[in-house]
Amino acid sequence: MHFELRNLRHFVALMSHRSFVLAAHSVNLSQPAFSRSIQALEHQVGCELVQREKKGLPPTRQGQVLLDYANEIVSKSNELAFRISAFNNNSQSVLSFGSGPVAAASIVPKAIAKLLEIHPHAKTKLTVGDWSELSLRLGRGEIDFFISNTLYFEGDNNYQITHLEARKWCLYASVDHPIFLGECIKENILKYPVACTVGVKELLANYLSKPDHIPSLICENGYSVMDVVLNSKAIGCSALLPAIEEGICSNKLLKLIEPSDFRSQQQDRKIFNGIISLKGTPAHPFRESLIGFLKEYDQAPNCVR
Repeated sequence: MHFELRNLRHFVALMSHRSFVLAAHSVNLSQPAFSRSIQALEHQVGCELVQREKKGLPPTRQGQVLLDYANEIVSKSNELAFRISAFNNNSQSVLSFGSGPVAAASIVPKAIAKLLEIHPHAKTKLTVGDWSELSLRLGRGEIDFFISNTLYFEGDNNYQITHLEARKWCLYASVDHPIFLGECIKENILKYPVACTVGVKELLANYLSKPDHIPSLICENGYSVMDVVLNSKAIGCSALLPAIEEGICSNKLLKLIEPSDFRSQQQDRKIFNGIISLKGTPAHPFRESLIGFLKEYDQAPNCVR
C-alpha cells in the first residue's frame, strides 16, 4: 500500500483543526480539493477515517491508527528536509522565521542584531505576515518558528509555544479629539470611526456589547492604526505599543480613552503573544539563541499602566 505524503499531511491538518474549512485553509487548498484528498486516502485504505456525522470530527478507530503513523511520517519528512537543506548550504543553513508587523518593527531587529554580534556568521531570513500565512509556511517547513498571538494555537498538541510578555490592548485618540470634551463612556466611542488591529477586533466587539461591530479600519499593523488616529478623528484600538506609549508619555500627541468599566476589565484586556513552532522538528543551531534574545528585548510598556 503506497501512501502519498501530501494526503497524509492533509489528514494531519484535518485532525488538528477538526474542520474541513479551517484545515483546507491551513494547507492553502480549496475545500473541495481538500475533501477529495481525504476521500482519496479513505479509498486507498478501504474505510472511513473520520466520523463526519459527529461534532468535532473524531477519527474512526482506523483513522486514529493512521493518524499516529501520519504524525510520525510528517515529522520525519520535515526533519529530513531540514537536514538536507543544511547539507546543501554547506552546513551554514539559514534560520528562517516569521513575525507579525509589530514585532518585526520592534523586538526582532534588536534580537537579530544581538545574534549577529555574538555569531557574526549566522544566516537568518525573516518573513513578515499575518498568523494564518505564517502558519501555512510553518506547516510546509518554510520557516522554523514565528511570532504571533497565541490565541489560535493554544491547546493544539502539534504546536510548541514559548510565551512572551502579555500585553494590554487599549483605546486611544489624538489629544484634541472631541471625545475628551465630554464623558468618556462606551456609548460615545461608537459615535466615531474606529481603527482596529485584527488581534483585538473580537475583544473590542465584546467590550462594546456589539458582536457584529465592524471597525472602519481593520489592519494587521498597529503602527498603521496609530498613524490613522494621529491624522483623523478615528479612535484607535490595538495592543499598547511602545510608539503609542511614547505618544502618550513624551510627545503628548495621544491620550488613552479609559471608561471606568474598561479599566476594570483587566484580565479581558490581555493579549497573549508567543513564539510558535511545530513539535518534533529539529532545532536550528541558532534558534534557541535568537528566541532568548527575543524574550530579552520583549518588555511590556512601563510608562502607562
